[in-house]
Amino acid sequence: MRPHARVIAHHASTFGLSHRTGLHECLSPLAQISQTPATLDFPRYRLPTNFHAVGPLRRTKGDTETTRDAWPTDPGRPFVFASLGTLQGHRYGLFKTIARACRRLDVQLAIAHCGGLPPARAEALKAHGATFVTDFADQHATLRQAQAVITHGGLNTVVDAIATSTPMLVMPIAFDQPGVAARLVWHGLGQRVSRRSGSARLARALETLLADDACRQRLADAAILLRQAGGAERAADIVELALGPAPMKVAS
Repeated sequence: MRPHARVIAHHASTFGLSHRTGLHECLSPLAQISQTPATLDFPRYRLPTNFHAVGPLRRTKGDTETTRDAWPTDPGRPFVFASLGTLQGHRYGLFKTIARACRRLDVQLAIAHCGGLPPARAEALKAHGATFVTDFADQHATLRQAQAVITHGGLNTVVDAIATSTPMLVMPIAFDQPGVAARLVWHGLGQRVSRRSGSARLARALETLLADDACRQRLADAAILLRQAGGAERAADIVELALGPAPMKVAS
């Protein structure tokens, strides 16, 4: 985080502000905007009135947009998507365990390694149980088609899975992922397993998840709340209001 801290220190000095040593000292007195939707967070009791949980700050595909199935799957067998994000896509051993778990259940599996694997290793995953292996996939379309997703717990993937009401089996690896996984389990939107789990343990967890109708209903309810959060459009409105001709504190 040192390069990040240097940028903050430079601009604090440029703007004549006091020195900042922690991210909590960078919170705005006008408006605080969070990409973590309330439907994914732990209960909060002392949030400032100018805090806004708006969801992902990026372009999203609407529910009314027509999307074709991303993969030519057999409708008679469950279809699962697996992605470990752009920073962890090189973990061949973990993908191999996921593929073997899906083979135990006769589940169709699409793996997106985000360019982390050389072609030979990517192809080798099919021998262990993967049905499809690619570098990048249309995540939104794939999640809509899948009955479950196996993920590292990156916030983008988790929020996308909420938006498409796709049950999640989370294997956190690093960074914010254990915290995201804990929140997901708190809300009953999926299950968490250790990344060190063997294929048998992973298969049992996935089998339970695929049969969990209550989880799917909670995800459907969470998807509605996520859409209501407002996303990038609401965030832009908050910023414009806070930084307008007469800057003001923007309350929820």
